[in-house]
Amino acid sequence: MLPKVKIIHNPQRVGLIVSRMNGFRIAKAPIVIFLDAHTEVNVGWLEPTLEELVNNPNQILSPFVDGIDAMTLEYAAPRIYHKGAFSWDLRYTWIKMADHEVQRAMETGLPFPSPTIVGCVIAVNKTFFESIGAFDESLRVWGGENSELSFRAWMCGSKVMTVTCSRIGHVFKNFPYSFDGNKEETVQKNLMRVADTWMDGMRKYFYASTRVYSFKRAVFTEEETRTLEERKELRRRLKCHNFDWYLYNIIPEIDIPPMDANYYGEIMNIHSRACWEITEDYYVALTYFCYDHKIIPKNNFALTSDRLLRYQDKCVRIQAPQPHMVIDECPPKGADAAALESYGVWTVDNIDVVWGYLRVSRTGADGQLEYWCIVQVTNSLPQHNGEQMPQLGPCDKDDRFQQWAFTYAFDFARVPAEMMTYP
Repeated sequence: MLPKVKIIHNPQRVGLIVSRMNGFRIAKAPIVIFLDAHTEVNVGWLEPTLEELVNNPNQILSPFVDGIDAMTLEYAAPRIYHKGAFSWDLRYTWIKMADHEVQRAMETGLPFPSPTIVGCVIAVNKTFFESIGAFDESLRVWGGENSELSFRAWMCGSKVMTVTCSRIGHVFKNFPYSFDGNKEETVQKNLMRVADTWMDGMRKYFYASTRVYSFKRAVFTEEETRTLEERKELRRRLKCHNFDWYLYNIIPEIDIPPMDANYYGEIMNIHSRACWEITEDYYVALTYFCYDHKIIPKNNFALTSDRLLRYQDKCVRIQAPQPHMVIDECPPKGADAAALESYGVWTVDNIDVVWGYLRVSRTGADGQLEYWCIVQVTNSLPQHNGEQMPQLGPCDKDDRFQQWAFTYAFDFARVPAEMMTYP
């Protein structure tokens, strides 16, 4: 063993966050780097990170993370630059960087801001990290610690930066941890703790998108509530901004879902993994540049309580008997049910919470109700001929290309009342 290496054995299992803090407390150097075991450092990775922290100790840093294939261990840099983000159910996500951000990072080598930090490698100044509350040690086992730290850093006067010239590889693999007790409850309580401490009124979207699942309806114990209040007191002591400030200033790219949305986000075909997108001439088409774990704001759709399928301030309109769909003006606000049904209304015939058969119905000129299911096809019409597109088709539950998933389902009825009225 190298003379400067110390191995610490916890007498019992305490989880990722507490284990990191146990090591942090005995570290003597002014800079501490938390590095997961399934990462591999690249040549010259350390010096740029140390230089940044020496020049400005009041920030949270991460090297630029490359990918390592879990099966082949092949190391590969990403073709597209992303920065950290979050989903409304508080998963860590990536968001594509703007072209000018990429150009600046590549041409200058300077660090770039990231709304959230990836959890596998985090570099901090020891004194500063302690002063803002370090890791929240009441987060159990795994989950939520990187989002919590990111929200706190940005909202409380620091910043989160990715060091462009520091490269490490991360093995992206299936979830590796076993849990003592109920895994889903443990992770959900961690994320509830993050939402309740930092997200203010926006936490209603977290609760609405998670409590649609029966196994995510966790409730804090008295002790968990007590320690949560300690973190809220830390926030007050640090005189932090509110979450609206964070959304407006740090991640303005993220869309805020409409409050009347029953389903929201990307619409992805379960079989092909292709997602809806809008062409320049306003047809609804498909792209394979979509992700379960990443966000592309321009591809967010909302199926709202009036059963319209909305895209930003427009609606998806069917063109029957033509099978394609286009983006058009929505029916006038306050339109009655008959007007909506003549326009076309949408439902999800659920197989699971967020996915199933996407069905649209419309009252025809003869007053009869007609309906279709959306299916992925190779388009044979002149516009976008030969391209993959979602189109109207007869409903067929044996056709896997008729199964679609939204990123989120929302159930605001399960959100505590005080969160619905909070600004």
